[in-house]
This record gives sequence, C-alpha cells and structure tokens, in this order.
Amino acid sequence: AVVELIQLVRSGKKAGTTKKEILLKAAREFNWAYVPILNNSKLKTQNSKLSNAVVEDFENAPVPLAPIVPFVQAVHERVSVEIMRGCPGRCRFCQAGFCRRPVRCRSVEKIVNTAKVCYKATGFDTVSLLSLSSADYPDLEELVSQLQAYFQDKYVGLSLPSLRVDQQLKLLPKLVTSVRKAGLTIAVEAANEKVRQIVNKPLKDEDLFAAVEAAYRAGWQRLKLYFMVGLPGETEQDIKQIADLAFQLARLRKKVDGKTGQINVAVSWFVPKPHTPFGWLAQKPKSYFEHAKQMILDQKRKLRAKFLQFKFHDIGGSVLESAIGRGDRRLCDVIETAWRDGARFDLWDECFDYELWQRAFDKFGMDIETAAQKQFGTDEILPWEHLGGPDKKYLLSHLAEAMKNCL
Repeated sequence: AVVELIQLVRSGKKAGTTKKEILLKAAREFNWAYVPILNNSKLKTQNSKLSNAVVEDFENAPVPLAPIVPFVQAVHERVSVEIMRGCPGRCRFCQAGFCRRPVRCRSVEKIVNTAKVCYKATGFDTVSLLSLSSADYPDLEELVSQLQAYFQDKYVGLSLPSLRVDQQLKLLPKLVTSVRKAGLTIAVEAANEKVRQIVNKPLKDEDLFAAVEAAYRAGWQRLKLYFMVGLPGETEQDIKQIADLAFQLARLRKKVDGKTGQINVAVSWFVPKPHTPFGWLAQKPKSYFEHAKQMILDQKRKLRAKFLQFKFHDIGGSVLESAIGRGDRRLCDVIETAWRDGARFDLWDECFDYELWQRAFDKFGMDIETAAQKQFGTDEILPWEHLGGPDKKYLLSHLAEAMKNCL
C-alpha cells in the first residue's frame, strides 16, 4: 500500500496536481485509502467501505537481508525474521484476531535462508521468529529443527515470542541444549481460568504448569509472563493471584534441579480497542489500576520473592490510549494542541506528560478519564464504524458470550 501511495503522489507531483486532487484520487482508486476530510462529502469521493491493505504474496514480499548493526547497544540485538502475518486466535481484547486476516505464512525454506543471510550479515547471536502467534505457524517443529541444525555449533539462540501453551508442550523437547536458550514468553493474560475463558483464551492451569516445567527441563532458567489487569469479570483476588501464580511457576523449577526459576512479569492495563468485541466496554478508572499495581507489589513483598521481577505499563499512557483510540474527530484539536505544547515521543516513559495531555483535553471541554471510561451502547453508531472492519453482529455475539461468562 505504501509503495502504491508513493507512486501516486510522485506521478501527481510530476503532473503538477494539487494536494487535494491527489488525496481525492487516492480515495477513489484505493479501497484501503481513508481521507477524513472527504468523509462527510455528499459527492462520491470516498469509498463507503474500507478494507485492509493486505500483502497477499507474503512468501515473496521483500525482507531486509542486511539489518543495520549499531555501534551502541540496542534493545533488540538480534536477527528478526517474520514467519507469519495475521492471527488465527480470537482473544476478545485484541484486534489482531479480528482484523489481521487472512493468515499468511512463509515457507520453511524461505525463513531458514533469510535467517542464514541475516546472520552472516550481522553476527547477532539470537534469531527471533516473529509473528502475532508464532505457535500457530503450521510447520513450526520442522522450522525449529532446520534452524537448530544450522545454528547449533554457532552458539546462536532461538527466540519464539509469546507461544501458546498447548503448542509449547509439543515443541519444547525439540529445543534441546544444542541451541542456546533465548527468551521464552508466555501470554497468560489472567491468573484465573474464568477470566481467561471470558477473554476467549482458554488455558488451564494444569497445562500452564506442565508447559513451564517442560521449559525448565529443556534448559530454560528464565521465563517471561504477560498479564493484563482490568479485564471483564476480574476480582481483587484475581489481581493478587498474579503474584501468587508467578511465584508457583518459579518454584516449579525445584522439581527439575532444586533451584528457583527467574520470572519476569509484564503487567499491562486493559485498553478497549475498536473493531473488537470489547470495544464497547468502559475502561476501568485510573485509580483502579493504581490500586491494582499496589496490590500486586504488596503480594510480592509478602511472598518475599526476589526471583520475581515486575514491570508495569504506564497507567496514564494506557488511559490516554483508551481515550484517543476510541475517540472521534473532536480529538483532532486536542492532539494538535498537545503537540504544540511539547508532546513528543510519548511512548517513552521519560517523555510522557499526562498533565500536558489533560490540559489539552481541558482546553476543549473534555476529560481524559471520562473519554477513556465511555461505555458505548450496542445500538450506538461507533466513531470508527465507517472504517469497515469485522461484522458488527459477529463482534456483538462474542461480547454477549463474554458477558454471559461473567455471571
């Protein structure tokens, strides 16, 4: 899509076309192009139904074969190979399973060759297999086997982000000590099975424990767990159980070698997303998340678990994300005002200024938390509805199922 848009702009500029005419042509020619200024026009200037810009031939899509190697230490010093696009899952808080379709996979041969070329060009000691759900790659075991055969004498680790537990049980025995163990991440989402069922991520505790024990036996000493706080049906006890569950999973290693595992726990705050079943729901108040964070830390202290490391997403940032992510055009002035007042690199904690954003909202008679906590009616026209996306009735059926499980 980007290439097509650049070509259109380039040809338009060469022909002396105005910016407005170029935008109009983009809106008419591309069914994925959205030009907001044209949306309210009575003329047929904007496609009435937008669709995703999808790379259909993912197998032959260009890939960077010589990634830049920085002179300074970077966050992700590794070879990253995208193995699949789209997600077959249906987690109700996540856009990926509802919007990023169809699922497209690269062949094992293509992935292995890409990893080899990138390794020779960079010398990185980790190969990360990227996708929204790497465990759902259909030939994952064959892929891991071939990568292991090539990299086993080069001391290069394999990183598989956020594997699903049922697949890990089958895969972990193949990742033997001949390959250096890189990161292993499990997206648990909730410490309670009922909440996992509500979000449509069925994961039994027994499977989780079996997977973690298998990881320890396969050579891992450190794991990372993802949790989300503020989900529908959640109780205070569920929040406290996050530390308890992480503690139990760390202690599982004692069955293997008598030591305690190292667990890094990342806690994020539920942000209702457009085009998902939970997009109608209100976000919990900022004070709720602050209290939840304190409960988790208090529970960790009670457990005296130095082997547990917690990292929390910025609460203010998550509240702002909810307010902007489900907002309408009235927020355009708010965003511009915040930018003019100095808002830059807001995803960096050291640069994010919640009060600056609140002042920008105040200027136009709005409040961040009020916008974030808005509960949309199921018969209400949503601010993002004209952009297309999944079928509304289908999303509402998922929401109804989730609410039924909350009872």
